[in-house]
Amino acid sequence: MWITGAPSGGIVSRREPTPAAWEKFKIEFTGGITDRMFQLKSSSGKYLRCLGDGSFRADTDGPGTDENFIFYSTAPNELIFFNPKYNKYVKLNDDASIDCKEENWEKATKWTSPTFA
Repeated sequence: MWITGAPSGGIVSRREPTPAAWEKFKIEFTGGITDRMFQLKSSSGKYLRCLGDGSFRADTDGPGTDENFIFYSTAPNELIFFNPKYNKYVKLNDDASIDCKEENWEKATKWTSPTFA
């Protein structure tokens, strides 16, 4: 499963075998990797963020508190993403939509750890 940050600001998920350009994000650590706080910048130059209504978008030009995430490792090569502003976890739903509404870390989507070149 890949997350796509569309130029329109929307976030969609795809079930393609390999990522395309739209599925590549730049990880920007805010205080260093040991702090686990980061932002994700899409290939369209927009930052991913959680909104107060629980929606998940990629539609802002600069990082702020909506765009901050903390990653937690739940198993080897497995991460969950948490937005500290709203105290919510990022979740991929059964209908392939993605939101920031989950309060229980055990129900948050477990993402495969990125590989770095």
